[in-house]
Amino acid sequence: MFDQHGVCLSHHEILDLVHAVGGAVDALRRAEVQAWAEAADKHWPAAEVTPRRVSVSCDGILDCTNLREPRPEDPQRQRLQWPQMRVGCVSWQDDDETWHQQMIWGREDGQAFGASRYRLACRCGDRQAEERIFAADGGEWC
Repeated sequence: MFDQHGVCLSHHEILDLVHAVGGAVDALRRAEVQAWAEAADKHWPAAEVTPRRVSVSCDGILDCTNLREPRPEDPQRQRLQWPQMRVGCVSWQDDDETWHQQMIWGREDGQAFGASRYRLACRCGDRQAEERIFAADGGEWC
């Protein structure tokens, strides 16, 4: 994750981010995707920029938490929860060949996260770009 996105994802880093920023922005992002998913007439967001090149990437990691859940094979015993932490990165190059970047991260299911990542890519000009690159490791949710 660090090599591809410049982000370290572990319980402590995520907890620090949540405490520093709060959950308000993430709640708005999820609500936006939920409203889009429930809308009868779906439209992708308009581009805020018109870049020459766009690169979209994503990855995930299982993140051990301090939370416990019943074991499926033996509900009387507990196990640690290992939710999937996902990160998406959209980078774009403007006419001056300057690169810009925005990222999202979350623990929602892959379909909701994918919609959120694509909405960000649309706002960053993915659909208008002359060149587009998508990079992922082949995980089903990507």
